[in-house]
Amino acid sequence: MPQYSTILTGIHPLSESLIKKIFDFKYGRAASPTHVRDAFEKDIKDLVTLLLQCFPIAISTGNLGWWDLLRPFSEELQGLTHKGNIRNLPVARNPLTNTFYRQPIIAGKLSSKGSALQTAKHPFLDGNILQTNYLSDKLANNGKSLCLPGPFTFSRAVSINTDGSKVYKTRDALMTDFSQILHNELKYLSSEGYSHVVLDESSIVWEKVDEDSRSLLTDLWNQIVSESSLKVILHTYNRLTENKLQLLLDSNAWAIGIDCIRNNPQKLVEHDFNGKILLAGAVDSQSYLRDIDGNLLVENIADLVQLGNDLAESQSDHIILAPTTRLEFVPRSVADLKLHRLGQALKKLQEM
Repeated sequence: MPQYSTILTGIHPLSESLIKKIFDFKYGRAASPTHVRDAFEKDIKDLVTLLLQCFPIAISTGNLGWWDLLRPFSEELQGLTHKGNIRNLPVARNPLTNTFYRQPIIAGKLSSKGSALQTAKHPFLDGNILQTNYLSDKLANNGKSLCLPGPFTFSRAVSINTDGSKVYKTRDALMTDFSQILHNELKYLSSEGYSHVVLDESSIVWEKVDEDSRSLLTDLWNQIVSESSLKVILHTYNRLTENKLQLLLDSNAWAIGIDCIRNNPQKLVEHDFNGKILLAGAVDSQSYLRDIDGNLLVENIADLVQLGNDLAESQSDHIILAPTTRLEFVPRSVADLKLHRLGQALKKLQEM
């Protein structure tokens, strides 16, 4: 029987109470940001408390306060046009999740004087955006996790203007430079006591990965893994073709994340995981229903247990049941309930 655990796979949503306080401050209905800071602290502490009940391999603040996964890099890296004025960036659509984000514009060589995560500031909390002081020390080895954009996803999510195209003839060249930036970020995370990093590489699902890009991407992934002391998880969302799945399997990542709602788990267990851990997207990060009485309808615990049992037939000796992608697309109450259901399912699996 494999080991079972969970981990957050991206930005966690803010509570309705916190959102209201942010807008009260933004539109002048509250004169001080103190009440917003207090609400942020409560949101983070509530999330950490919930995670500790869900058998995590590492805990996270859920990237709370990150308006999108690219934002710290959009605000801190050299080679971008906005020079810190994020409001002037164009809005772009993510076709996988049908959501929108502020798109960084590459205007020169991408570089960083240090760690973007070290210098980026939280919009309302004092100090660094990581806010490690809110992470509990109750887990063995003080396991901490964070989600960041992977090199392929970043290189395909940005826009390159005329000046930028003089430096980057191809997006693969940009991917290479961002990989080097990720090396520095993971080194900083290690110094801050982090143990795991989830690299969101969902863009490989819908973007073309030709043979040259495929070879380069595998090399970049493996270099990131080999040069970091962190356990690196390559996470994807939505349906993977056989070629895209093999691309993940060929990497040296500690774990690979696969959407087990949109991919057939029975087909998945037929593959050789080459010693990798399987992160199974088990709860849908984008959907929920209500019954006629208004009660939330989310994933059934018995179905999650069944999925865990089905995946036990894979060659992975450790299975991480997790959200399919970032839970920011649903209300906080829904996201928390989905995590709670995961925790209940994991408890049953571990008791078998």
